[in-house]
Order: sequence, then C-alpha cells, then structure tokens
Amino acid sequence: MKYILFAVLGTTPQVLTEALYALHKSDKKINAIEIITTQTGYDYINAMLLANGDGAYYCYLKDYNISKDQIEFSKQNITILKYPNGKSINDITNLTENQILMFTVLKKACELTASVDTTVYFLIAGGRKTMSSCLSLAAQLYGRPYDRIYHVLVSPDFENCRNFFYPPPKSKPIELLDSKGQPFIKETRYADIELINMPFVSIREHLPVELLNNLKDIKQLMPYLIMDKPHHLKLILATCQIIYGNKSIKLIPAYMAFYAFFVQKKLKCNQLDNCDECNDCFMDIQEIMDANEEIVSLYKQIIQLQNRYVDEDKKGIYALTKEDIRIYKAKINESLRRAFGHNYSSRLCITSVGKKPNTKYGITLGKDSLILQ
Repeated sequence: MKYILFAVLGTTPQVLTEALYALHKSDKKINAIEIITTQTGYDYINAMLLANGDGAYYCYLKDYNISKDQIEFSKQNITILKYPNGKSINDITNLTENQILMFTVLKKACELTASVDTTVYFLIAGGRKTMSSCLSLAAQLYGRPYDRIYHVLVSPDFENCRNFFYPPPKSKPIELLDSKGQPFIKETRYADIELINMPFVSIREHLPVELLNNLKDIKQLMPYLIMDKPHHLKLILATCQIIYGNKSIKLIPAYMAFYAFFVQKKLKCNQLDNCDECNDCFMDIQEIMDANEEIVSLYKQIIQLQNRYVDEDKKGIYALTKEDIRIYKAKINESLRRAFGHNYSSRLCITSVGKKPNTKYGITLGKDSLILQ
C-alpha cells in the first residue's frame, strides 16, 4: 500500500513538516507527498522547506533518521495553480481563481484515489480557508473508507512562529512572540503537535462515471456542484451603465466608449472562450491611437442611442493623444474601484502588462464573462 499525504499550502509551509511529525508520532507511514499551491506558496515552499536540499523538510528527515528515498517528494510533486493561458496564479482572490483551485484539487484527488493500492491522507491545515475547503470537498467526493482527512493543532505559542517547523529530537531554544508582539525565548520541548482525524461522509459511490474515471475540465464538473452562478460584466451602451453582480456604475459617454472598446476587443479575440488572464488582445498606446475610429464609432453609437447631438469637434475622443489615453484609463479604473471594490476591480480595470516602452493594455476578464449591448 502506498500512503500519500495530499496537502494545499500557502505562505506557511511549516504546516507540512508539522504534519509529518504528527503522523510519525502516530506511527502513520508516508510514502509520497503531493502539494497544490500558488506561485507565491511555491516560492515559500522552495525557500523554506526545500532550499536545494538544505531546507526544513530535509532537516526533519535527518533529525528523525528517515531516508530521502522513503518519501517521494520534490519540486515535481508540487502543482502550481495556473490560469488557462498557463500563467501562474499568485493568490486566490476571486471566483475564477477559486474555480481553478477547486478543479485542480478535485482532479488531483481523482488521480490519487484511482488505484486500490493507495491510501490518501488529505491535509487541510494549510493555505487560505478556501483552499482547505476545496480539499475537504475533494475528500468527500473521492475519499474511500480507508482514506482520511487530517488537521494539525500546534501549541499556541509556536503556532505563528515562522521559524518553527517541528520539535527536533534534541530540544533547543527558539524566539517566539507573546500576545503583545514582544519576543521571548522558549524551549522546543514545550511544543505540542496533535494530529486531528476529521470525520467525513464519502459520496464517491454516488458519483457519475465521468467524474470518477477522467475529470477533464471544470465545465464537466460544474453541473454536479451547487453554487451561485458566476457574475457577468454587463455594459449597456444606451445608458452608459456597467453592471457586475448586484452593483452598477454609470460613466460619461466618452469613458464608456473607451472602456467598451477594450471589452469589444476581448470579445472579438480568437482565443478560446475561457480566456481569463489572457492578454493576446492587449494593445500598446500606438495601436490604441491607430484604432481611434473604432472608439469614435462606439461613442457615436452611444450618443445616438441617447438621442443626443453628435458634435464632431475633432478634439477629445475624436483625436486621442497618449496623454488622453492615460487619463481615460486612470479615470475609468478609479471609478471601477470605487464602485466594485479592489478585489473585483482588479479584474474589471483596464490593465497594463509589460514594461515601458512595450506596455500593452486590455481587460483580463474572460470573454465568457462579458456582455456588451
């Protein structure tokens, strides 16, 4: 039987060594470790646990006389969450990123539990709460009667110490912080790590065959999950209104036309429907200036829908300069942030990629989330 520790980790990778210590103390064998994390989490894992063979993970193995060959674990066992275009995800901050996380975790759980010769220990102690929630869901969907969900509880004094990874065989002093943030010294022999076996209800036998045999993409998964429908970004040209979720904002016609231009570019892009975070349709300043007629066309459409007189004075939106484009972008983005908050506006704003003089601009929200009418 192959025993696999399956974990989601964030910026506190010491959860892994704490869990290994607790499992070892409970006489539970581990043959392999599989981790899902963000790019930021990977950087922490690499720096703190691996560190080219000198990290806390290897120190743990040495301290407890465990051969490196006994546990299959390296960078190849770490899955970094990625957008559909292959770009790494730095953090889980919105619905799309959470869906990618959920699908990645469920797909990995599906793979790890496919063989009767494996036992999977789902470790829910690491990462953001949404990460541990997704891992718990994976255990309930794919877990078998002999698989387990584990959590670890660490003594309060040591719990938030970034330099504590496990109690070494020989106690040593370590600097901790009290409730007021003041440093104090305490021996590691006082650290207690408890392995908590979390009960769960397995519904694996009720899953349709296509979710058990080969989980291909998130669209295959969604019909079987109970969740709110994702928000769409809706632009109504006639009223200059932008709607996202249960909030809305109105822009002046010139700003609306400018913003709608980027939405239209995304909608017309030849990339796949699921193009979140894709920047293939992004344009540099000169390309935007060359497309001024398209922006003006949208502006005229808005004015006509509002039964207003079109005054073609050949200024402003009719002849956008580099400075005009920067001002429009800044004003629109500020309006979006005020209306929808920073968490959502980061995906709704006109975003820049690349360094000067090769900076390009566009919207990262996928075309399947955009409605222009």
